[in-house]
Amino acid sequence: IIKKLGINKVYEQQDAAEYFEKILANTSDDASKIFQGQLTHKTTCSSCGTETDAAGPFWNLTLALEDSCSRNYSVVNGIEKYFRENRMHCKKCDDKSDATTKCVIKHHPEVLMLLLKRFEFDNRSMRYVKINCTVDVPCTLRIPENQPYELYAMVEHSGDLRGGHYIATIKPEDDGRWYNFNDICVTLLHSQPFQSGKVEKSSSAYLLFYRKEKVPAAGTQAIKYHGLENQGSTCYLNSVLQVLFMTKDFREAVERLPSENTEHIDLQLQSLFGDLKSRTAKTKDISKKLGIKDVSRQQDAAEYYEKILRLTSDDASKIFHGQLTHMTRCSSCGTKTDADGAFWHLPLALEGSYRQNFSVEKGIEEFLRASHFNRGNQMCCYECRAKSDATTKCVIKHHPEVLTLLLKRFEFDHYSNGCVKNSCTVDVPCTLQIPENQPYELYAMVEHSGDLRGGHYIATIKPEDDGRWYSFDDSCVTLLDSQPFQSGKVEKSSSAYLLFYRKEKVPAAGVQLRGGRGRGESRRGQRR
Repeated sequence: IIKKLGINKVYEQQDAAEYFEKILANTSDDASKIFQGQLTHKTTCSSCGTETDAAGPFWNLTLALEDSCSRNYSVVNGIEKYFRENRMHCKKCDDKSDATTKCVIKHHPEVLMLLLKRFEFDNRSMRYVKINCTVDVPCTLRIPENQPYELYAMVEHSGDLRGGHYIATIKPEDDGRWYNFNDICVTLLHSQPFQSGKVEKSSSAYLLFYRKEKVPAAGTQAIKYHGLENQGSTCYLNSVLQVLFMTKDFREAVERLPSENTEHIDLQLQSLFGDLKSRTAKTKDISKKLGIKDVSRQQDAAEYYEKILRLTSDDASKIFHGQLTHMTRCSSCGTKTDADGAFWHLPLALEGSYRQNFSVEKGIEEFLRASHFNRGNQMCCYECRAKSDATTKCVIKHHPEVLTLLLKRFEFDHYSNGCVKNSCTVDVPCTLQIPENQPYELYAMVEHSGDLRGGHYIATIKPEDDGRWYSFDDSCVTLLDSQPFQSGKVEKSSSAYLLFYRKEKVPAAGVQLRGGRGRGESRRGQRR
């Protein structure tokens, strides 16, 4: 690339905007047209009425910052000013005359680039200076002629003209999260932009890249995901069905089942999943297959999650199926006994956490920790033919593709002789490292609010093809304004009930796992 562009001095800092344009000018029309727009400059003389039109292509719209050294600069206001009328000289009148000149975008490019003119020539010092004013960068723009655009990338410049440095901040289409591309280093931004509002302040933004928003056809709504109708009090069912639908491997496995197979619930799931791809769906067929007769009665989401999986074909349900080995060792004779068993979820007891936070990570450790049985709690040893002290331990023999954790919020209370809910705050980690060194990543939660008599279930899910968290509340699906895990790797929740962790994709030996690939690191040199 460097050779093709004629760059001879790789230690000399150059202008990113200049080389962006050079690359596009040397790129085939079929590729570069994505960034190319057409402007028409319309001028009307107020004295003689003469109209003059001049059309021309553009790679970027240039926004001047020269009057913004001591205050914020607004990109939205800058766009308005760019298309504002100005006083011009009329050639026909041969004099300066009142006139209106206006820029009109004849062709909106697929990607609109805005150049913030941070580098200006200063007539006093007779040299170039940098304007480091703070810029209000909007996540969306509406360009005249009512064309909506969405920000997806920025080129930022830090430092001064003599020793500056460029980086790119980009939100990939297939991810939805913002990454920092700093030469060879690519990192997910710890603090994601636009979480607290639709505008971000930046004193380093230089080039802004806006992609055309996909406008839905007339009469349609721009809804990416769809909800499920509540038949009465079937939110418990809707929440787990949404998680199953948004689990791509499970959905695809269900869709592969031959349609004539009526032994399982796959046929009903197939029909439901097909509807969910295009509209709000109904769950009556699922309810009938599960034997739900009273739809106005609240049930347990965890119970029906397991019921659905037990009725699903092995090819689909195995994604959630794990194997535990219960290892028991007699302290007297040393006899070891192993017993294997399948599980759909790991239950984590919260009983000691009413007045304090419960840590999921510590709960996992506790679940898999060795237990000692002695005194009045001894176990029967068939070799000793007597009760003796013993040690038991659980080991995960097969890690499922999706690990489900059940936070046991509903417990029987012996004092009141009834079930009570434990609403303690739970520390939910975005990633888990399960013994045997298996990493998992959280992608869905079923949450329960309220009490046992009048509670409500919703699902909070991060789709694989998006990377952002959505709330699935029966028929209502919304993008969360405040995205989880922006301020750390743990979220506190007093409503989390079922947690769904997907196996992290571990790279093969010798292969690095990256969200993107950086370019060769360059030395920070001087700008011309």
